[in-house]
Amino acid sequence: VSIAQITLRPAIAVWSIVATLAWIVFAIVFASRHRRALAVFTAQNGVDAGKQRRI
Repeated sequence: VSIAQITLRPAIAVWSIVATLAWIVFAIVFASRHRRALAVFTAQNGVDAGKQRRI
């Protein structure tokens, strides 16, 4: 086992964790900023789904 393999694996694990946390933070910030747009969007989808269910 080379030194590069020993040093790379933890780095990859750390980067994957950081990337996941970054996505979560981004999603929370985006949702909080665009909560109204999301609410309207989901409401429209709900209405569309309701119309399809009635038909």
